[in-house]
Amino acid sequence: MLPVRNTLSRLRSPVIVGIATTLAGITLYSASRGVATPSFADVVAFAITARKSREFVMFFRRARTIAPLALISLLLTACATPAAVSSTQTPASGTSTAAATATGDWVVSGTSKATARVREQLVNVTLPSDAVLTATGASGSFTLNDDGTFSSDSKITFDLTTLSSDQSQRDQFVKMDTLATRQYPTAQLVPTKVSGLTLPLSATGEFTFTLTGNLTIHGTTKTVTFDVTAKRDGGTLTATATANPSLRFEDFGMSPPSVPMRVLSVVDEIRLSVDLVANGPTT
Repeated sequence: MLPVRNTLSRLRSPVIVGIATTLAGITLYSASRGVATPSFADVVAFAITARKSREFVMFFRRARTIAPLALISLLLTACATPAAVSSTQTPASGTSTAAATATGDWVVSGTSKATARVREQLVNVTLPSDAVLTATGASGSFTLNDDGTFSSDSKITFDLTTLSSDQSQRDQFVKMDTLATRQYPTAQLVPTKVSGLTLPLSATGEFTFTLTGNLTIHGTTKTVTFDVTAKRDGGTLTATATANPSLRFEDFGMSPPSVPMRVLSVVDEIRLSVDLVANGPTT
């Protein structure tokens, strides 16, 4: 210990401060790089070995000015070095969500149909009456989840080119002019949710509930609701869905039909109903 004390006594206090400050900087730098840190004894031992070197003494005298700057630099380097992150991550509790349980896929039968009723006043007819137009050519499928939602790929489509009523001239005008079936040949209903229905669906029974979905006609989509009465008998589901409230031509970017010399007026109201038949799981 005596040689160490003698050496330290020869070094003025600023030099000691420089040693301590530099050692602190070396410690931080070593920690940031993951290498071994020299001890204070190692630094002092080096000082003893080189105690006769004027350059060594001058170095540590300069260290009282340089070392604080070096320490700041090393601190910035250590802070800028990102800590190692474990490649294994534990998911936070309570963030996982179980997938909704589905009741199975239902395939729409081609016997399904969509019917639109529109009030019209014809020329040479005393009282107004309903024009009843029906579309067939149904296709699609849907999956009803136990939480009342539908799978994202659920869709029911009707072929509007099959639209027909009791007058072929009316049918032709409505398809070609009003609906523009050459450009928009189908109507699509994407069901999104049901309410007022006990789920999972019983294998047999009659049900009354509300259906919400997105209806696309004439290239325009509108959210609609239907009042539904349905019956299930094992793998067969039949239902009648009536749009409530009723729809308007302008909801889908259309104008009420207007045929001079034949139609005096048409009420801008479409009373839409869907008679659906679907086949699916038996339980």
